[in-house]
Amino acid sequence: MKNIGKKAVIIIVVILIVSIAIFLTTFSKPVESRHITIKFSYQPSDHHLPAFIMLSKKWIEFEAAKLGYSIAIIEKPFPSGPPQVERFLAGDIDVMYVGVAPVISAVAKYLEAKQSGRSIPQAIVVAIAQYHGSALIVNPELNYTGPKSLIGKVVATYPPGSIQHTIMINWLRNNGLKPGDLGDPNVNVYIKPVSGSQEQIELLLARKVDAIFAPSPTPEICEVKNIGKVAISSGDMVPNHPCCVFTISREFYEKYPDLAKLLVKLHVKAERYIAENTVEAIEIGALKLSELWGYNTTFTRYVLMKTFTDNKTKIIFNPDPGKAEEGLVMFINAMYNIGSIKVKPEVNDLLNKSIYDEAVKESL
Repeated sequence: MKNIGKKAVIIIVVILIVSIAIFLTTFSKPVESRHITIKFSYQPSDHHLPAFIMLSKKWIEFEAAKLGYSIAIIEKPFPSGPPQVERFLAGDIDVMYVGVAPVISAVAKYLEAKQSGRSIPQAIVVAIAQYHGSALIVNPELNYTGPKSLIGKVVATYPPGSIQHTIMINWLRNNGLKPGDLGDPNVNVYIKPVSGSQEQIELLLARKVDAIFAPSPTPEICEVKNIGKVAISSGDMVPNHPCCVFTISREFYEKYPDLAKLLVKLHVKAERYIAENTVEAIEIGALKLSELWGYNTTFTRYVLMKTFTDNKTKIIFNPDPGKAEEGLVMFINAMYNIGSIKVKPEVNDLLNKSIYDEAVKESL
């Protein structure tokens, strides 16, 4: 009996040793790295400062490695939102900082395609980048006293479907004016769509237009260079309006839900960084925008400091998408009424708050 007992103990010990060995070899292996390329898009504006922070600090690569990803990021800058969403709809962008109006256009086109049985990428707004942040800049010689000062004038702004074009057309109409194309006898304020801020600045400098409507830091650049003066901010034209948003493709989210949630966490972290480390955030923005704009860093740093200190465009950084729903409805209705979209998306068609809510609970 004693021998049987000893044999039983030995067998149990052997089983335990084998079990521990199996456990260690199975669960102690390093996580096998998955190589992912993220096509990451933004515009040359301080509205996209969270993107510049996230990218310059390589937070994505560092944190994604903990989840077993090896990340390569391809940066894709665009001068404005409409051409940006064109490339998104072509499947050339996974993640983008972009104005909410172009995203509404993208979602409207997705819904149209779905109705006709076609498949194109779907944009999902997962967080807000900022509110307000644009301004009407007029020729210094123009005596601006209100919207009617623009009668007979030419205003350059971003292409149809952009935040700036939508706000400008809607604001002029709400003030009893008739905006439209140059040469149209039925309009009294002429709108000239241009590709981006650089072209707007050149047109105003050459006095080929009377005013421009553009996001920061264009208003600050114009005032510093005495090219134009800020007449009114978008925050005064449309109080509490969301402007740029953090957007991902549904395909990317469905394939990498953990990575999508991580990106939202890092966006929230970047927004917090702007509030808590403003000087360092300005420096990061100055370096990136100098590269994108072709200006020297000293000048760009000065312009960004004016954006934050003077804040004539009333820019507010707040990532919470729950606070933007009323503004989203306003943009959807405005874009439908001016003919920018043929289908009216519901807020839930473009906004996914659950990803943000989960990300905030697990914030880094």
